Amino acid sequence: MSVGIVTVIYDGYGKFLDQFVEFVLKSTVQPEQLTIVLGKKHGVTAEQKKAIKEKINVVFVYDRKDNPNVGRLSNAGIAKTDTEWIMVMDVDDLILPKSLEVFSLVEHKADYICIGWRLYLKGKMYHYTSPLPSYWANLKPNQRSKRRINNNSPFRRKLWEANQFAENNWCTLKFIADCVEQGARFIQVSRACITYRQWHGSMYGSDEWKDAKPEVIKDVQDMYARIQRYYAKS
Repeated sequence: MSVGIVTVIYDGYGKFLDQFVEFVLKSTVQPEQLTIVLGKKHGVTAEQKKAIKEKINVVFVYDRKDNPNVGRLSNAGIAKTDTEWIMVMDVDDLILPKSLEVFSLVEHKADYICIGWRLYLKGKMYHYTSPLPSYWANLKPNQRSKRRINNNSPFRRKLWEANQFAENNWCTLKFIADCVEQGARFIQVSRACITYRQWHGSMYGSDEWKDAKPEVIKDVQDMYARIQRYYAKS
């Protein structure tokens, strides 16, 4: 499976990079490329970069704009990644050893893989599986805040080439709706592929939702509406 992993680092998140790379190196199937995008105040040292270059095929991309926008940084990293499959990961999360091996078993029938993931929260380990868009399409409005949309799932690069990430969209909501409207084949993998380390609650099912900016709430509602319309016509 031709896969590249992209991660963005800003505002001191460089402190998580060493362990992030350590877990990538533990993968039973190695990615062809690791792309690390460094935004403002990334906190990654020259020594860290040198050590990583000695261990894995890595490309460093620099974004020096004042606003370290996640969508913009992700787009910059994907643009420098030539693999067929892309996996955009948060640097404070960890990929589990057999994840890429599992993906390779289903890639022939998928364009977007909705992954299983786990998190340790308040003394307990939880396991979740990212739902398929067809599931979201049937949710009632009062149910939507109880489902997390995973933003570390691998997808074919051609989907991004058709519609890049929105700059103001943390959860890649518009990108998922774009993929649905392109007729992308979504596959669900229930096995845990990612561990969330710094999870403080998703915008879904958390107090963040109450304080979200109007344009973010509109992004969410628009995404659901677009997916519902697509499946209503199918």
